[in-house]
Amino acid sequence: MKVLLIPGSLRQKSFNKSLAIHIKNSQSHKAEFEIFEINDVPMFNEDLEDNLPEAITNLIDLIKSSDGIIIITPEYNNSLPAPIRNVIHWLSRKYSKPYILNKPLGITGVTDGGFGTVRAQHELLQIAVVVGFKVDAHHRLPVSKAYDVFNEKGEIIDDGLKTKVDSFIDNYLEWIRN
Repeated sequence: MKVLLIPGSLRQKSFNKSLAIHIKNSQSHKAEFEIFEINDVPMFNEDLEDNLPEAITNLIDLIKSSDGIIIITPEYNNSLPAPIRNVIHWLSRKYSKPYILNKPLGITGVTDGGFGTVRAQHELLQIAVVVGFKVDAHHRLPVSKAYDVFNEKGEIIDDGLKTKVDSFIDNYLEWIRN
């Protein structure tokens, strides 16, 4: 089983990227994880659709070969950030939509505040339904208080969070299998 991880932050030392790396490097799950960083995805522009940017063709190829996708989104101003919205715009088009239709989507995200990106996750869940992902609100994981659960190297130092992440991934993988 292959799962594509899409961290939604452009920041180099993003907690969301750190969570993606933790999931990818975890040895406890019977799946292969690949990370797609969105830094090179251009803003959606219909003028670019006749000759798709390389970042978009790479993303589509990764989605084609994946059994599921997990988006790891930050939250900016109580909302879904523009980079993730932008990726969803590209994925909603005729050249990519057939590959996301009914593709199981897991949603998680990290914030330094107390709400763990729940507002951004809720928005993403609504948009994902509209564009055709297979979604289930139970396959979400908010992670809050990032500075308390990650160290300066981006490693998870909180055993409770490690357990929650493992449970989230195990439940998500079981959902895909069924």
